Amino acid sequence: MPHAVVRLSVVRWGMGALAIVIAACSTPTGTCACSPPELGVAVRGAVLRPDGAPVADAWVRSEIFAATCPTAGMGAPTGPVTYTRTGATGRFAAFQRSTAIEAACVRVAVLADTTATSLPLVQADRAGVSVWRRDSVSVTLTIP
Repeated sequence: MPHAVVRLSVVRWGMGALAIVIAACSTPTGTCACSPPELGVAVRGAVLRPDGAPVADAWVRSEIFAATCPTAGMGAPTGPVTYTRTGATGRFAAFQRSTAIEAACVRVAVLADTTATSLPLVQADRAGVSVWRRDSVSVTLTIP
């Protein structure tokens, strides 16, 4: 019977340790200083010229909306607007944060600059993206 007592002690210790870890990590200020995962979508892609050549240093803006993408200029995004620039190969990558956890639409646009009045040279919408699953969006944008 000593084995049963030892085994029971190990199980109690294991469950106690598990409870401590869960309690410590259940809040962002817990003992382990872990925080909940950030909600959002990985956005990556490329900007190309009509002949297929990459566009370096192009401004790319991404936004995320709840459910469906509204008509341009209408509706408020469910997270901050993210700006990034393409590299020498025309590629870009960003993480688009969101405050909503349901299905979403991600809008990616190439801009002449980042002023508020800058109209997109080209844009693409990707609907049905899951923020909760942390989906990723890949898009190739060809500027006119």
